[in-house]
Amino acid sequence: VAMIEIFVGLMSLALITGLMFARFSRPYARFLFSKNGVVRPIAGKTTLIFRAVNERQNVVQDATARLHMLRDEITEEGYRIRRIVDLPLVRSQHPVFALGWTLMHLIDDASPLRSETAESLSKSKAVFILSLSGTDENTGQILMARGAYFCADIRWNSTFHDILEESSRSRTQIPTYNAHPMQIAIFTTGGTIDKVYFDAKGGYEVGAPMVRQILDQARVTAEIPIIELLRKDSLEMTSADRIAVRDAVAASEASRIIVTHGTDTMVETARELQGLPGKTIILTGALQPARFADSDAAFNLGLAVGAVQVLPPGVYITANGQVFPANSVRKNVALNRFESV
Repeated sequence: VAMIEIFVGLMSLALITGLMFARFSRPYARFLFSKNGVVRPIAGKTTLIFRAVNERQNVVQDATARLHMLRDEITEEGYRIRRIVDLPLVRSQHPVFALGWTLMHLIDDASPLRSETAESLSKSKAVFILSLSGTDENTGQILMARGAYFCADIRWNSTFHDILEESSRSRTQIPTYNAHPMQIAIFTTGGTIDKVYFDAKGGYEVGAPMVRQILDQARVTAEIPIIELLRKDSLEMTSADRIAVRDAVAASEASRIIVTHGTDTMVETARELQGLPGKTIILTGALQPARFADSDAAFNLGLAVGAVQVLPPGVYITANGQVFPANSVRKNVALNRFESV
């Protein structure tokens, strides 16, 4: 009897352990999606193109891809609906997904995109959803992932960088998935974050930008150019100044922009920057100068650097530990903080 109890106990323990492991050990699909989609001619035909790569060390078998578009449409009765549109791919299956996969939708007379432009996609608030799935060759488990692209993420008449380069040592093709990092630029305009106080009575001037020093102290290794536009208290900024800031941001090759700014009129400048397609713009500053020990400058700038890398195109303000859309925020002067409206 004792031997039977021991055997049953050991078998039960092994069975429960196996069930728990199978239930909670979920595989992670390390599929990397391109930051943008592109529209360009391929073999003389206009084509919408996305790219995905497999970052796992093993092969994904029988991979399947599906592309959908979500957009607003108005019915004949005048009712606005959010419709899901299927976009067939030139090739929707990959027998051995090991490195990269270029996914293409042909924009021909049968395509739902045949009459679309960048402006019409923006007007209908189009979003593209790219879904991938496949079977891990080693474990036999199903892997699934998806990428989402807003209409501003689609680049027209552009092309992708090559993801395979020849090694100078071995003359073999090696993947370079992260060889072209996200472009971020910081523009400074002055404000409290850069103020220098001379005495306890409040005499000050807007000094040299403190952004570089803050980034160095935080050990930020990304190469982020810093462009000084103005050295002004935000209460002294004019409409011409805001137009100059907008023109500089629009002309920048970077798609992720941070603007340091005084807090008093930050909201006005943020609204001036709205409407720039394909750019994620964050305005930030400080309620205490960066040179003060109790300044919030480093925290606000760090939040901006992190947020600008993940937010969709648009204009935002980072302050008080929060990210605010530019069209729904105000500064509460009495409480000296930003809040949603």
